[in-house]
Amino acid sequence: MDNLYFELFKTEPRKGDLRRRKIVLATITCIATNGIEGTTFESIGKLLRLRKSHVAYYFPDKTALVEAAVRLITATAQSITVEHIQKSSAKNIPENMLDAFVAGAFDWVKRHPDQVSVMLLFFQYCTHNRKYRNLYTEIRTAGRNRLTEIVENERVASQIQALITGAIVDYATTFSRVPLSQIEKETLESSRTLSKKLPRKLSGKLSGKK
Repeated sequence: MDNLYFELFKTEPRKGDLRRRKIVLATITCIATNGIEGTTFESIGKLLRLRKSHVAYYFPDKTALVEAAVRLITATAQSITVEHIQKSSAKNIPENMLDAFVAGAFDWVKRHPDQVSVMLLFFQYCTHNRKYRNLYTEIRTAGRNRLTEIVENERVASQIQALITGAIVDYATTFSRVPLSQIEKETLESSRTLSKKLPRKLSGKLSGKK
């Protein structure tokens, strides 16, 4: 995650930047454990054995901390999705890319459950915090645009995006008896069904037909 952090925040790995990265990672841990309300400069400093004034030196307020954490989480999820697309056996075929997109989202859930917890708490704050809502709108728009490049239809991309998010939220917030692998399979099948409702020309492209 180190290289991803420095690329995201366009900074070189100097001593101060390394400490900033540690603070962002500690923020994710604190929020996942104590919630956003329970995350303070003091709790982050305690986790890192730093004075809270040192945390405040890099971030002016908690909003800036949460924003940095959410951006890093989003970049992590995106990076995992890109990994899956690149590993796809035929990455130039939209149907395979769609499968990889869905697989990447669920792989992120498996690999970073703490990040999932942070995002769920972030969703709650988006209901009444305009700055957080603007940030989430930015994130959702970027994700929808990436899906639109695959299915070439913004409306269907929005539907698939909502389907994936809903499945992950439902899994993370309920005592589901259905394993995550099964939820992923069902989400993939539903996503394929949505893509097949596209105009005939594009549907043929998605099925690999000319």
